[in-house]
Amino acid sequence: MTDTESIQKVYAIIQDAKWIKAKALMEGFEDYRFELQFEGGSTTYLVWITPNHKQLEIVIPNEKYVKLSEEDSTTIHELLFGS
Repeated sequence: MTDTESIQKVYAIIQDAKWIKAKALMEGFEDYRFELQFEGGSTTYLVWITPNHKQLEIVIPNEKYVKLSEEDSTTIHELLFGS
């Protein structure tokens, strides 16, 4: 993705998310994976789609977990993965 506006939206959602500090044990392999570059490094995010297909659960391996709202999930999914 190279669209600056889209990247800023993704950053904003990720930074504003209510992360839980935990080592999450998710079932099965992630549905998606993406990486964001930050000053001084990068972070890999593993993404699972909930069974009802309305929300995304995101894990920073061995660090944090978040379940996004339906609205934020839709935005992230459309921006990063299409439809």
